[in-house]
Amino acid sequence: MFERCVSVLVAVQLLASLFLPIPLSTAAFQAGADEQASSSFLIRKRVVEVQATFTVRDRHGHEVSDVEQANVEVFQDGERASVIWFRQAQDVPLRLMLLVDTSDSMGPGLRDAARTAEELVKEFVRPDVDSLMVQSFATEGGPRHSGSPQIVSAGFRGIRAEGQTSLYDTIFDTCQALESSGSGPERRVILLLSDGEDTWSHHALQDTIAMAQRANVSIYAVTAHSRRLVVRGDDVLRQMAEETGGEAIILHRYGQLEGAFSNVARDLRTHYVVGFRPSENPGRFGFHPLKILVDKAGATVRTRAGYYSQ
Repeated sequence: MFERCVSVLVAVQLLASLFLPIPLSTAAFQAGADEQASSSFLIRKRVVEVQATFTVRDRHGHEVSDVEQANVEVFQDGERASVIWFRQAQDVPLRLMLLVDTSDSMGPGLRDAARTAEELVKEFVRPDVDSLMVQSFATEGGPRHSGSPQIVSAGFRGIRAEGQTSLYDTIFDTCQALESSGSGPERRVILLLSDGEDTWSHHALQDTIAMAQRANVSIYAVTAHSRRLVVRGDDVLRQMAEETGGEAIILHRYGQLEGAFSNVARDLRTHYVVGFRPSENPGRFGFHPLKILVDKAGATVRTRAGYYSQ
């Protein structure tokens, strides 16, 4: 969320005769007026503008690419909000962070993830428009790599599975970094390769989700395991994705990663960003539930569950 402040200068001029027992000369009166003007009150009226990213799919699960502003309604706290502007995917830069979990439990899939990273760069990032960073993590985040496909790919060379997992802390810190990347219309996304297990973080899951919502970051999570297994981390990944407007993709083997990345790429290339003025008094702080409706038959909208005013 970003805000624009409109300043209104109100000059308050007091009569000197109310404070002095003798009449003032014209020159003295003017000097007093100038002094009062220099100590004027500055009243700021805060006009809040919230940014929300969303995707639309039809009844068959296909991306809808022809949505216009006239089709969009935004509701905050159950009340209609005023839409200020609307952007389609091609008009919005993408800020993408690829996070790869390198904890012990991720061992079998790491090499596949590294090999697929180069294809990810080619499919997701438009030169001179989008930006990509990659980072591996276990108990602490590794170095972040950004730039050309060659540099990004180099970030995965030599990684191996080891240690515990600080999943929540890593996502929390990443959302903070993405939030500081800019305030204009942009799509902020974390693409996470992880089994959803966390054994080392200081932050709780809900803290991490709240940070992602505050920073307007969508989380796309990808994991893989046998169909016969019930993995606790799947529910964690689903919750993070659903509440931030992303998607959780559960694969049966890591050999399917390339297809999963292609699906995410299509999703990111058919998204929309809307700016709106909240219906609620901006002085009310805290969480505000958010809902976006699109006037298209059978359309399903995916966006973050809400946002935090500060």
